[in-house]
Amino acid sequence: MISLALRPFRLFARFKGRSSRREFWLFFLLQVMVSVSIIAIAAYTSRRLPPAPLGEGMRLNDLLAYVWFGYIVLSLVPFYALVARRFRDLGQSGWMCLTLMIPALGPAFVLLQMLRPGQEGDNLYGPAPGC
Repeated sequence: MISLALRPFRLFARFKGRSSRREFWLFFLLQVMVSVSIIAIAAYTSRRLPPAPLGEGMRLNDLLAYVWFGYIVLSLVPFYALVARRFRDLGQSGWMCLTLMIPALGPAFVLLQMLRPGQEGDNLYGPAPGC
């Protein structure tokens, strides 16, 4: 199950082929868990550690913000590739992943589409995912 959640990182920029609904939601859950963990650690340390005076270097919260931002940036291409493969599993063009860029409506549309089961058997975009 963990290997399935990490599969999009192994297929970093592979937009061809198909991905299962399970793979998408496990990766999505991983993204949420990592983000919530980093934010929770930052919130906890901001209450427990005294603030550093200005000019004395970086605070732990600043470092955690950079780590979180870096993780989000590094996850962006695998996420778009996974969404494109998932749309292909639904029998639609991988270019549909660009609907994520439409503010508010795009992510809602994509998440609703990701709930749909993929096409059975082979389709125009390749064989059915094996998971």
